[in-house]
Amino acid sequence: TRGMIVTILYRMEGKPAVLEACPFTDVKAGAYYERAIVWYIKLRERMIPYLYSEAIRCAVEDTIMVRPLAFLYPDDPFAAHIPDEFLLGPSLLVCPVSKKGAVSREVYLPEGLWYDFYSKAAYTGGQSILVDAPIEKIPVFAQAGTILPLGKANLRACAPTEELSLLVFSGKDGAYTLLEDDGETCAYESGFLSRILFQWNDAAHSLTIGERSGS
Repeated sequence: TRGMIVTILYRMEGKPAVLEACPFTDVKAGAYYERAIVWYIKLRERMIPYLYSEAIRCAVEDTIMVRPLAFLYPDDPFAAHIPDEFLLGPSLLVCPVSKKGAVSREVYLPEGLWYDFYSKAAYTGGQSILVDAPIEKIPVFAQAGTILPLGKANLRACAPTEELSLLVFSGKDGAYTLLEDDGETCAYESGFLSRILFQWNDAAHSLTIGERSGS
């Protein structure tokens, strides 16, 4: 179940649901796991504007979506030795739980100010902390200055984003450029895509939304 939830977070495409069915022999436990999985499916749907933008960025800017800590923190002597945490795009630190029966885990936070994605509790980086990790919750953190674009639940990856919410984690200036394409073709490979720049000024506590540029 934990592995399924982690996969749900960052997968962009999948096989037909009939091939992914995971029947539970324990009906009561199955209902519990089902609620957790459905919750993360809905979270992933809300995150599609961010995930889709990062997928386009991978294609046009030769970046990668899932990055080990050492990629963004090469000077951190501890980052290279953390095998079970990863950055999902530039904004989210995901800390899966792989130990059977675990209800907590140690999380290493690189330098900076970090927020628990769910509770919004703040933590100073450059240290390891012990966090709750029940089966229905994967520890996820966002660094101060993160601007996370979110859509509505039930959003498909190729569907146009009609409504967009911006989740801002304050404490530092930040910026994020949302990339969008036509949702149907590979024209983005030839530069046919749009960009919207979001900028957070922490001192003024203000968010600036730039004009859409591109095609």
